[in-house]
Amino acid sequence: MDALSRGESYAEIQARFTCSSATIAAIAKRMADFESGAVAKLMSVKALDMINLWQDAAMNGAKTGKHAPAKDWLLHAKVLDPVQSDSGSGAKVAVIIGAPGQPVTLPNVQVITSQSVTDSADE
Repeated sequence: MDALSRGESYAEIQARFTCSSATIAAIAKRMADFESGAVAKLMSVKALDMINLWQDAAMNGAKTGKHAPAKDWLLHAKVLDPVQSDSGSGAKVAVIIGAPGQPVTLPNVQVITSQSVTDSADE
């Protein structure tokens, strides 16, 4: 019904078409079911195009050091497992010096731990 699509109230539709609110509600539900199914079908038809775009994004991102599309791809393909953390959310930084089998030794290595800093306005 165009009246539902235009956002007319049930009372206005009832008056114009002399039908019950239950009838209008049933029509509205059928319309919503149809639209959600149609959108899902359209999205699935475009899935191959989206996979190609995702692949392009992964390749282009890798050139500029942005690996999020590649990581997403690997997670969705279940090649990688998501990293779980016991410490909750927040930024984690690891600095690795050297390579496996070729460590770089430094005479005075300093380990720095940090705490979250918030604005005084947030407290």
